[in-house]
Amino acid sequence: MADGLAQREIQAFNAMEAEASNERQVWQDISDYVAPKKSQITSSKTKDIEGYSDKIYNTEAIHCNNTLASGQMDYMVSGRFFEWQDPRGTHAPRDAKDWYKMISERALEILQESNFYLEIHEFFKDRGAFGTCFVHCDEDPEDYMFFTTQAVGSFYIAENAKGLVDTVRRKLSLTSRQALDLFGRSALSPSMLKCLYSQDPGEHLKKFDVIHTMRPRSETERNPRMIDAVNMPYASIWVSVQDEHILKESGYPEQPFCVSRFEKWGDTPYGWCPSHMILPTVRQVQNIDRDMDALGEVAAFPRTLVPKGTLGKVRLEAAGATVYDPGSNNGAKPEEWLTGGRYDIGIDRVKRKEDMIRREYFVDLFQMLTNMDEVRREKTAYEVSQMLQEKLTRISPTFERIKMEVFKPILRRVFGICYRRGLFPPPPQSVLQDRGDGVLVIPQPKINFVSKLAMAIKAMENKTFVEWFTMLQPMLELAGGEALMTEMNMARIIRGSADRQGVTIDFFNTPEEKAQIEAQMQAQKEAQMAMEAAETGSKVAGNMSKLPREATDQIQEQMQG
Repeated sequence: MADGLAQREIQAFNAMEAEASNERQVWQDISDYVAPKKSQITSSKTKDIEGYSDKIYNTEAIHCNNTLASGQMDYMVSGRFFEWQDPRGTHAPRDAKDWYKMISERALEILQESNFYLEIHEFFKDRGAFGTCFVHCDEDPEDYMFFTTQAVGSFYIAENAKGLVDTVRRKLSLTSRQALDLFGRSALSPSMLKCLYSQDPGEHLKKFDVIHTMRPRSETERNPRMIDAVNMPYASIWVSVQDEHILKESGYPEQPFCVSRFEKWGDTPYGWCPSHMILPTVRQVQNIDRDMDALGEVAAFPRTLVPKGTLGKVRLEAAGATVYDPGSNNGAKPEEWLTGGRYDIGIDRVKRKEDMIRREYFVDLFQMLTNMDEVRREKTAYEVSQMLQEKLTRISPTFERIKMEVFKPILRRVFGICYRRGLFPPPPQSVLQDRGDGVLVIPQPKINFVSKLAMAIKAMENKTFVEWFTMLQPMLELAGGEALMTEMNMARIIRGSADRQGVTIDFFNTPEEKAQIEAQMQAQKEAQMAMEAAETGSKVAGNMSKLPREATDQIQEQMQG
């Protein structure tokens, strides 16, 4: 018997798929030239290579998209790419700031041990190729968390009032055994159970379409006082399409996925990216390269005009000799025909269009960042700085979109999983805040991005401070150090700049070490003052011994008076 909720979820998925029909066709066109291994969006392909790469004569677009993906991965998520901070900012207690730094480093270790970096690379490839990409973060009993991406065309999205994607419906194909692992025997649909217990080995390989819905639960759907799965803020509903059967209904305490758009595409929830912009040029390059191959073959193996009556007698192999009679048929002999194509012009056209493709995929930016030493040898440091600033300005908008659409939901999810699994050290009392009903909670941290690209962008922003401070130095020399000490807190500048640049907490003294050093410095200062006082007293006593008796008595009377 069909389930009403299952039917509604299937209908909702079908409606979203129909709404995205235009985008699906564009994705198919892009995949044929930029991501051929994912070119089964609206067309079916054979299991072997046939059909996947038979349209590819020039691989520049594929290479450029891979460069863009690798560049985003290297300059956005490699190493220490983020740092959690106390949401109170500069007003937070020092021990609270240090705790957030400490758990940031622990979270990075956990991410490095998971499959995050494998999946995020595929995520970035889809982002450059299709403009829309999806990654899901689920809790895992072994690795704490497990990430999965999914090919475009198999998931559909909807936005909230802020224009952020908060709903995803995706379709997966699962065998009965995979469904058993995910949902348990009691949850399987009748068709899945039949395949699971079948004696036919082929039945065990049969795939079932499963729809997975992830969306916010409305206030009418949940009781916020309950913390069970069906009352969590985010709904998770798994449906077997064939049997219209609910496999599992549960939830998540926070958004478990992120969807990124390279740029927004009109009033649709889907994205626009370099592949959309450069697709006509990519098609042209394929056609030109195909024709250039034909021209090269003609040049290497030219066409020939063969005199009547000599067909089959002309020797075209190397060192072949063809006999002809110069006195017959006007001395006709075989000759090349229509082999005068301009191969050089074709090469120039391909190069110009490949340059356009590289520019759209930001290859010049990432090659500049990776080959900075080479650039410095050819240009001054100022010219390099200006070139880098110009190129970073082009990619900054999409980087800001990544921060909002990818890193914030993913890192909130990571924070929630780590905290619930007890992977963080106990927080100091200063971290805990009253949520309004007397219950103390740990607030969601503020995220500071410290990736290579974020640092490059911040370097441009920090340049203003450096220039201002450089301009200030001559005035400070005239005014003396007192003006600097009264107007600026150097300790706050040092720690603040370190926080903004993502310097590890291990470089700084702990509060206990700082207190010990300050106590030692105070003790040394007091000892120095005592020595100076003793030395001054000794000098005074020596000077008084040289005075006449009457003068000494007078000084002592004045001191006593």
